[in-house]
Amino acid sequence: MVRACLQARHAATAERMARGLEARYDTSKERLVGAFEVRGLSFTEPGFRSCAFISASPDAPPGGVVEQAALDNRTWLHELFFDLAQQAGATAAKSLAHRLAAAPARVPLDPALRRRRDQCLAGPRTPAPRQRPAP
Repeated sequence: MVRACLQARHAATAERMARGLEARYDTSKERLVGAFEVRGLSFTEPGFRSCAFISASPDAPPGGVVEQAALDNRTWLHELFFDLAQQAGATAAKSLAHRLAAAPARVPLDPALRRRRDQCLAGPRTPAPRQRPAP
């Protein structure tokens, strides 16, 4: 029963994310950033109490269906951010996806994480040319 509940919650979350990103954002970069907003909107829905995966995990036996469902949800989230980062042209999509998937779902995005995301999206920096000292 718990497994079915978690699977249903995951399916609803994935569907809400897909619909929200498609409806609200035009570009790949906007969708990457917008994923946090879409996640955050679910916290304001009537009846939201907490993350079902986090709530179910402390009482669940290790290696059981709850742990597997939580792992499946984390894997989906990482893959979502990886796909969005690649589509946005991030130079380090895997690293960025790992950081974003591990970030708490809150809006606005933490400033340090925002800077890292923006650096990854901007691509490699070209060093400024050195100036020679005047003779």
